[in-house]
Amino acid sequence: MHVFLTGEIQIGKSTVIHKVVESLNIRPGGFVTGFRRLRTDPNRRLCLNPAWEEPSYDEAHAVARFGEGLPPRPDSIAFDQLGCGYLAACRPWAQLLLMDELGPLERAAVHFQKAVLQALDGSIPILGVLKKAGHPWMDDIIRHPSVTVIQVTEANRDHLPEQLAAQFRTRLAPGNKSPYSA
Repeated sequence: MHVFLTGEIQIGKSTVIHKVVESLNIRPGGFVTGFRRLRTDPNRRLCLNPAWEEPSYDEAHAVARFGEGLPPRPDSIAFDQLGCGYLAACRPWAQLLLMDELGPLERAAVHFQKAVLQALDGSIPILGVLKKAGHPWMDDIIRHPSVTVIQVTEANRDHLPEQLAAQFRTRLAPGNKSPYSA
């Protein structure tokens, strides 16, 4: 079972994911993206971090740059190296993989795309976020037979964490806590 959330910007997709993980009381594998500065800051960088660590917004974690009046400038090599590395590092112990978030910035990061698609064929459940404005590479995720895509809205976002945690709880093996469990 893999669940990917989608929806408008700032609707609460990542908040839902964090509440699910908190409810499950596990340390997840996978990755998360984020900005050091506000999303509205025109000059910022997007960073990719392992989901099991506190995020770092330094240059070593930067995967895309945003500038005022310019289109985003993704770094496909950074996506490939960091993303593939995080997915490989947690594979031996992760009970749940986070993929927050996937979108068109990764369109040229073919190794990263391949690692994501391979994870979909694996046995570790995935909870992720897909950008609403997609790209053809994301269609492979949406069409995967193990993937369910849920639209997050103001009407459902408060109930989703509890519902998703219950679903994932049934998939997590009892007594199979990772060495990194909270």
